[in-house]
Amino acid sequence: QTCALPISFTGDNRFIVDFLADEVLGRQPLDLQQFLLQTSILSRFCAPLCAAVTGSANAVEIIEVLERENLFLVPLDDNRQWYRYHHLFAQLLRSQLALTEPASVRVLHRRASGWHQLSGSTEEAIGHALAADDIGTAVDLIARHWHAYADSGRTGTVRGWMRQLGDDRIAANPVAAHCAAWAAALAGDRETVRRWLPVIDSGHHEGPLPDGMKSLLSSAAMLRGVFGFDGLPVMRASAATAVDLETDPTSPYYALARAALGYSLYLSGESAAAVGPLEEALQSGVGLPVIAMFALSAAALVAVELGRLSKAEELAQEASILAAERELGRAPQGILAYTAMGAARAARGRLEEARAHLD
Repeated sequence: QTCALPISFTGDNRFIVDFLADEVLGRQPLDLQQFLLQTSILSRFCAPLCAAVTGSANAVEIIEVLERENLFLVPLDDNRQWYRYHHLFAQLLRSQLALTEPASVRVLHRRASGWHQLSGSTEEAIGHALAADDIGTAVDLIARHWHAYADSGRTGTVRGWMRQLGDDRIAANPVAAHCAAWAAALAGDRETVRRWLPVIDSGHHEGPLPDGMKSLLSSAAMLRGVFGFDGLPVMRASAATAVDLETDPTSPYYALARAALGYSLYLSGESAAAVGPLEEALQSGVGLPVIAMFALSAAALVAVELGRLSKAEELAQEASILAAERELGRAPQGILAYTAMGAARAARGRLEEARAHLD
């Protein structure tokens, strides 16, 4: 009789690792070994990306050889354009690369980041910039694109990038602090917002921020004016400051500043005064759905307060549709849309429906 003993197929299993190193990688031609090692930093790859990272002129032919020789290559699409290595094989390759060419790792990640920037793969471009320790590029990319991730309910992705940057680097870079504070605010993390506001207040940046906000001063004013973490008087005064700073009607932050002012006026019991800035916000065309949802929700609450119930229901319905379309229903920024719909239903006497939205 024989007994088959299970082998744990992990990177810690020296038998498997030694086999892959000696019998698989070690038997390949040197140019193929080099290609394998250098492309191991890529979680997925295609021939043009491999060419950009390795400098190889025959990446297509090499990938064909890898696939033909069954060298732990996993196709990711039916057209066989994108691939990845088997996870254990990739782990071995990265270990060998770090051991034999440690100085090249950052260079390879920087090349990968550049290729992904040109191809529009923002998330991978940022990931490789962080891995390359290219902080300037990483912060610039995050600052240009964080709002798109927040707008689709992916604030957690932005917060993950900020954790990778680390507190020391964020503290030394006011634009990074700006991104970290907004991601934290959208997640309801007021303590982190308060940590980075002084860095934004004391920071300096020439011209508009990469995401289009007018300045660091405007960013700080809107953080205080939109989220109200420091109380209603500060919220209202800061929103008014943001309105004075964001004067371009084509900017989404023009709408955000006015929505914040209208909402703070509503919370202050001045619903009639809130109508003007909220109408300005909605009439501007509001470029970002998350801002439109905020403005519509606040306007719906004001309409309820003023007894304009049909208008309130219409506005709340629009806000709820946006929340559903952008998968913001479970994100903190989706709360106001539910609140507005609950208020509109309650004002009509439809209390069970109102309770469902408020719950």
